[in-house]
Amino acid sequence: MNYKQSGTFNTPAVLLADAVIFALGGSHLELGEHMLCNEYFPNDAMKMSSQLQEALVHYYDFLTGYENLLRDGGERFSPNISSDKVNIAAWGPVKGSVNTVALRVGDRIVIHLLNFAAAKHLDWRDDSHNQAEPTTYTDIDLAIRSSREVKNVWVASPDIDGGVLKSVQWKSSGMKIDVTVPSLQYWTMIVIE
Repeated sequence: MNYKQSGTFNTPAVLLADAVIFALGGSHLELGEHMLCNEYFPNDAMKMSSQLQEALVHYYDFLTGYENLLRDGGERFSPNISSDKVNIAAWGPVKGSVNTVALRVGDRIVIHLLNFAAAKHLDWRDDSHNQAEPTTYTDIDLAIRSSREVKNVWVASPDIDGGVLKSVQWKSSGMKIDVTVPSLQYWTMIVIE
């Protein structure tokens, strides 16, 4: 991250990159004795802020705690989601929108909301060291098309309360589920059972 820079890592760039990588079921080598800023591992020209250190603990706890939903395969699909509050776009990343990645994992539907609404660029390494912190949205009403019977909907995010899962308000009408997502900063995962 922040290749050929010095000083402090750009927290928004690191967290947005990790959110995307983890939501897509991947991982990457970024930590050792220090956070890596280039391919020469002993190079420790960049330091992590205390905010980034704390956030990374939550991100890696989230990756481990929900590994069955993040890394156990599943069938990817493009969900039909709309919102009056935020611009929703299917995955590939689109600046100025909240992008979705969705999987069918067993009898669950997992939808990741990735917040690119304030993104300055889509350079994952943030070579310019200027990725912006995303706007935090609260109480996002989503309409999700689904042909399945819904028993429960919950959300979790490494950005809120250490990633603890929470049941959310939802209602089903015909082929549509209305869900209120309490918060989205970088990444929120919705699970429909």
